[in-house]
Amino acid sequence: MRFLKKIGMMVYMILMLAAGSLVFFISLDIVPVEQCAGALNILHGSMGWQIVMWAVSAIFIITGIITPIRVARTIRSGRMIKFQNPDGEVTISISAIEDYVGKIARDIPDISNVRSRVSFGRKGINIVSDVTIAAGTNIPEITEKIQMEVRNKVQVMLGVEEKITMTMYISKIMGNIPENEGQHHGEPEPERVPFR
Repeated sequence: MRFLKKIGMMVYMILMLAAGSLVFFISLDIVPVEQCAGALNILHGSMGWQIVMWAVSAIFIITGIITPIRVARTIRSGRMIKFQNPDGEVTISISAIEDYVGKIARDIPDISNVRSRVSFGRKGINIVSDVTIAAGTNIPEITEKIQMEVRNKVQVMLGVEEKITMTMYISKIMGNIPENEGQHHGEPEPERVPFR
């Protein structure tokens, strides 16, 4: 997979250098615009060259989409939280904390999927989670439970005193609604009086 990534980056670099050089030479009038127009007419007239141009444009489009996404992931995974310990400095990857938050939340019943983003700033650690819950779940109760558990476990794991803020977005409610959803637990049903 690394080999394919390297080839993709090389192709992207060559294409960008070629396109940039062409625009640069046209702007300096080293390559006349008429020559470029003539070359494009020749390329447009031949079916073989049209296929080559389609392939080149597809490579441009695909690498133009994939490269920024990969760069953003690399930058994001490289971010670290650093803090001092009595024995020295400790560095923890933000992606490791995000994975840990997901594991904590998935251990809670009625939670089926959690995606978290963690950021660290002057005000402390911020955790934003997209959560999928089971239908019929008491949302205020389950979110409070998740927030408290995640906050406590992350604070214990990191051993830091910084404030941990957790924001939750319920992105999906899965499953069927239980049949006794409308009934209150522990309360007897009201007595029904027949119509007189």
